[in-house]
Amino acid sequence: MSRWICVLLLSAVVGLIVAGAISADEPSDASVTLRPGLNIVTWSGSEPYAITNFAETPVRTVHRFDAVRQKWLSRFVGQDEATLPELHLLPRVQYLLKSDAAHELTIPNPLAGIDPLARLRFPAAPNDPLHFEAYWPNEDSPLEDLVVLRGEDERLSVEAWVAGGEGDVSVWWVIDGQISHVGLESDDVDLLPGGHDHGRLYATSATGEVEVVALPRVVKLPTLASLDLPDMRYGAVPYLTYVFGPRVPTGECIEGWLHLCAYAGNWNNVLSALDLIAAAGFEIIRLETLWGTFDHGPAGINEDALNRYVRIIEEAYSRGIQVLPQIWWTPDWAASELQEERGSGGYDLSAPSSGDPNNYGRFAGLLAERLPQIRFWQFLNEPNSTTFYSPQDPVTAAKEIKAGMLAVCHVNPDCVIVGPALSPWRENTELVLRFHQFLQEMFDAGVNDYVDVFNLTFYGCPSSVTPAMDDEWLFWHLDEYRRVMAANGAAHKQFWVTEFGPGSIPTEEEQTQARCMVVMFEELTQRNDVHAVFIHTVVQGADAPWQGNNAGFGLVDLARPSRELAPKPSYWAIREYLTGKPPP
Repeated sequence: MSRWICVLLLSAVVGLIVAGAISADEPSDASVTLRPGLNIVTWSGSEPYAITNFAETPVRTVHRFDAVRQKWLSRFVGQDEATLPELHLLPRVQYLLKSDAAHELTIPNPLAGIDPLARLRFPAAPNDPLHFEAYWPNEDSPLEDLVVLRGEDERLSVEAWVAGGEGDVSVWWVIDGQISHVGLESDDVDLLPGGHDHGRLYATSATGEVEVVALPRVVKLPTLASLDLPDMRYGAVPYLTYVFGPRVPTGECIEGWLHLCAYAGNWNNVLSALDLIAAAGFEIIRLETLWGTFDHGPAGINEDALNRYVRIIEEAYSRGIQVLPQIWWTPDWAASELQEERGSGGYDLSAPSSGDPNNYGRFAGLLAERLPQIRFWQFLNEPNSTTFYSPQDPVTAAKEIKAGMLAVCHVNPDCVIVGPALSPWRENTELVLRFHQFLQEMFDAGVNDYVDVFNLTFYGCPSSVTPAMDDEWLFWHLDEYRRVMAANGAAHKQFWVTEFGPGSIPTEEEQTQARCMVVMFEELTQRNDVHAVFIHTVVQGADAPWQGNNAGFGLVDLARPSRELAPKPSYWAIREYLTGKPPP
């Protein structure tokens, strides 16, 4: 005999979670004295019973025993690993409780007491024992089936097929710590947004057989309106993680890349940079997260680099600074095709697309597991630029963003996904034109479903400071970006500038650089469609081969020969703008 059941776990209607545990037929209470060691307890009612104060008991492990087939089922609660608010007792199912101390446990009319050798007399197991023929989702379900996207219409259907057993079969669903007696008929169950415990599925027969399967955690993401995104954030790009970059051995310094020299082998400079960032009033940093640095594929994860990365984030949070990890730089083992080496001194800036976006998602999920405090995530870096992403394929880029979003939001349903910053570089007309086409093709590939915040990089100096600059050209690109967003149903989403700087300013004109940054900050923040701005960069990079004799980037210089960080006029100007504190 085969039976089919289906439950819609995520309905479009916002409602209360499943009602509390279904009570038994009002039996009288009785106390069972648990003793240290092993205890057997069996509930004799016809409906499930919840021990609501179970978390307060000295019980450390719980096993179930199938009294019909005389076999122990797997452990499903271990308070030494995770504390549950209640223990659900199913009818005619024996529970083996391992207690650290004596304890009075109140259970209405327990059928068995504390004897660990007790065996209840139930009818013999039938020739066709009770079992689940199939259920979905299951442990092999793809991640995208376990994360429901934001919106009011998404539903997830949970299905199960039950076969075998004697007489009537009851089906019990435990969702988010609550029991729902569903039986063999359809029912609607609302998961609260952000619910973490998808739960377990039980089937019991009239003779006392029991079958249990654990359902994977299903995440219902909050609607965009309930994300409570900030109205404005001031951010910075400090490049702190290049202390262990993919082509820069720890402890070495490549001349020509001063933001690398600032940190390589010098943890004090990492801490000093964070102190300067916090003192200046920055609320968030974009943290370069080079996939290839940490994930060596078949060789495993570089735990040393990952631990240092986690420590940087912990140090930032201890100073009140939020972190936006930006995951890019595909390792060779995961690349769709290897790129030619670029840059100086063997440092490679190229970032090939991944051959399998799921590899990208797995790494993002690993970081999210290690960093539950991180809410904001950004995927890829300027994928419309061959310098940072090749080949320039907006469809592949959208797939990687989707894989990353599913992974981190499965860990933290309160996640905020910041899309990849596209680059409207002026120096390359073809690239500028490609910028708008690339964005549209990403929308065509469905990126709007995976991104909460859109953004671009934005370099230049206001013409009011340097008349030779054409800031109207810059704002034209910003407006065009917003136009493409509006045309694709994303006008309501926030827009960030995750890199901005004054561009080419001669080194001897540091005061001009400072004025450029302050005025550009004012112009950007006065727009009601720009919600966050990140200065690029914190550490001066004047010797970088692509910058030449240029003070346009960096708030902090690298003193020589001490290699200590020294704030520039632009740092003091930005600090005064953000905090009101005058320069020293």
